[in-house]
Amino acid sequence: MFELSHRRSDDVRFSGRPKTERASHGNVASCFASVEDLFALTSTDVYLHTSRFAFAAGVHQTLLPLCCGARVLLADDDKRHEPRKLLVLMCRHGATIWDTVPSVLSVS
Repeated sequence: MFELSHRRSDDVRFSGRPKTERASHGNVASCFASVEDLFALTSTDVYLHTSRFAFAAGVHQTLLPLCCGARVLLADDDKRHEPRKLLVLMCRHGATIWDTVPSVLSVS
């Protein structure tokens, strides 16, 4: 389970660019705990990371699996928007979780 350790639950976690998003540590911990329960993430999972780090999804795709002891598989720019290349990457490295937006699945 997620603990806040020395942080107060209302401390701000980050201020992202370009939208200047702010979320408290308590809200982030609550969100991660809910997703962990929903998807039953464990240390045996491999989470495919496809977002840019500047976006909230990028932070989520990095921290959530690490908090659960899972591995993070990073997709580079060459593969990020190419469904076929992502599939090869996923199969090669045994990805078990992939969180993406529907537009990525558009195959031309």
